[in-house]
Amino acid sequence: MAAKNFTEKDAKKTISKKVSEFLSKQRILLISIPLALILIAGLYGVVTLVNNSVAKKDFENLDTILFSLEKKAMGASEDTLLQSIHETKQELQAFVAKKKKGAASARASMALAGLEFEEENYAEAMDAYLASAEANKKAYTASVAYYNAAICAEELGQLEKALEIFEKAKSSPHFALVPQTLFNMGRIALELQDKEAAKGYFQTLVDKYSNESWANLAKSQLLILETEGNL
Repeated sequence: MAAKNFTEKDAKKTISKKVSEFLSKQRILLISIPLALILIAGLYGVVTLVNNSVAKKDFENLDTILFSLEKKAMGASEDTLLQSIHETKQELQAFVAKKKKGAASARASMALAGLEFEEENYAEAMDAYLASAEANKKAYTASVAYYNAAICAEELGQLEKALEIFEKAKSSPHFALVPQTLFNMGRIALELQDKEAAKGYFQTLVDKYSNESWANLAKSQLLILETEGNL
């Protein structure tokens, strides 16, 4: 069989595919961030709200739920663990239903979202991440919750919604992942065949965050788009 001619256009597509695969791996890693922040957010809430006995009690009750799951998970069989997770999700759902706003509610929703995501229940995870962000919009965890909700939307194939939620994450004060978010938005715009929007996201990333590694990836994408436009 004759060897297939490998053109420059093919090479550019291969590079683009590798970049997309790289980003896909990176975006999943961010899902673990809220789980690491759960205890931090809880401790912060207890310290800052120490004079509020109701808020302090809420955090204590939430800690009981989460630490109970941790204890049950130690040495548990798969069936027992799955049952424990199911029971914990029910407890967290009841907690959030009772406490819809505030730091404790945001933390509970974040924990619930993490459990749902691990089970690949992306619709439920997205709703829980959004609930976490809305429960305490001024918290630094809100932007991360929005980010992960956008990832869930993408997992569900809801690309337009993913862009909308990424925009919320990007616009949140003190969000440290703006460069990566811009790249995500550019990549999704490409999936939606909106090259002009993609160029805008990539160019903003290059212009505003030139020292970030994500800016180098954005430059590569802009070069690919420019080359494709000239073919």
